[in-house]
Amino acid sequence: MGPISFVGTRGLGICLIETGDGLILMNTGMPGSGPMIEEPIRALGHDPAEIEILLAGHAHVDHVGGHA
Repeated sequence: MGPISFVGTRGLGICLIETGDGLILMNTGMPGSGPMIEEPIRALGHDPAEIEILLAGHAHVDHVGGHA
């Protein structure tokens, strides 16, 4: 597994995990934080549409608010 890159907002741990089978996004932050997460994903050379799996650390809005 790896590499793992921090793509989150300032106070929230959101990580992109690159695997041979696609991208995994761990946590999605607050509702509306999608553009802040998309920017570093694109800077790493990936299209956010390539994300295959969304994972949640736990079910608080600051971790899953952007899953939809």
